[in-house]
Amino acid sequence: MSSLAALSVDDHAEIVQLVGDYGYHHDERDFGRLGELFTDDARYTMVIAGGDTIGPRQGRDAIVAQISEFKSRQSDIRRHVITNVSVTSINADVASVRCYVSVLATTPERTEVVTAGVYHDRVVRQGGRWLIAEKLLRLDRSF
Repeated sequence: MSSLAALSVDDHAEIVQLVGDYGYHHDERDFGRLGELFTDDARYTMVIAGGDTIGPRQGRDAIVAQISEFKSRQSDIRRHVITNVSVTSINADVASVRCYVSVLATTPERTEVVTAGVYHDRVVRQGGRWLIAEKLLRLDRSF
């Protein structure tokens, strides 16, 4: 169950929007806007079940560069479907977020789920807005 004790309803809505914006800007390859969602010193680690651990990547630029590199190898259209968002307040300026992700890939022939997993994020309030300070992605299989 989520705890909203130290977060306002607006904070909760902004955090859920942050999670959605991450998926959207990732899929649209809008790397400038994607980078704006992270703190300068953010960390990102991806753990693939039965496979590699990628990262941690440290810093906004390194994270965006890694995502850009992955995207450069994809010729299909990818969509991050993010669901089951759970926000837990740590204090008034820090929260943890857990959500599922399913990644769809569309080619001219079909649309299919290529992987699924769970994001575990730590988000912080900086400069009056919520940003991703740490993102851990545990994938059920490679993408």
